[in-house]
Amino acid sequence: MASLVLDLQAIASDSGQSVPDVLRRAKVVSSKLGLTQVTQWIDHELNGYEDAPVPDYRRVSGVTKVRNPYRGLQPFMIDDEKLQNAITMCHVAQSVASLGQPLSLPEDGHLQFPFSPGQLSAIQTMMRNSGFPEFEVIRLVDRSAIAGMLDSVRNRVLDWALRLEQDGILGESMSFSAADKFKAESTQPIYIQHFTGVLG
Repeated sequence: MASLVLDLQAIASDSGQSVPDVLRRAKVVSSKLGLTQVTQWIDHELNGYEDAPVPDYRRVSGVTKVRNPYRGLQPFMIDDEKLQNAITMCHVAQSVASLGQPLSLPEDGHLQFPFSPGQLSAIQTMMRNSGFPEFEVIRLVDRSAIAGMLDSVRNRVLDWALRLEQDGILGESMSFSAADKFKAESTQPIYIQHFTGVLG
């Protein structure tokens, strides 16, 4: 008989399978086990973190540049280290599908991420106060950082599926027994976001 967990392990370990497909298969497993928080995490990854804080692995550092109409893109540095760190830190809230799409496009190795309204306001205020020409400031993130983030999602699903098997939770014929659900809810440690704990 087919095992839901073993099937999930196979698809998660296959680099030819897209991360959204891996997550959709993981959602079947988490939903059938009744693991609400795991399903919620999967939904955020599939649909984006619009109204929720992003996990640690979705916080990546970028570089800021100013679009000089005469000289093109130039480095944009701020003497205030705290402000510099705040505006270069990018909380990647987009869905995994939208992040995976640009990675296949022939670009210069960077993706542009918009600033939050608060970050943009701080930049504009700083530029006005310093007398700096108010050129457009953009934030670029290396595509390898996004690829690493997507790989991290895949690895978390695979690790979780392997731990389910270690606990004897396999799922046969597209379902889990009551004993499987109890074990998953009461003893299954999982490390998916920036928290560690028993989910269920």
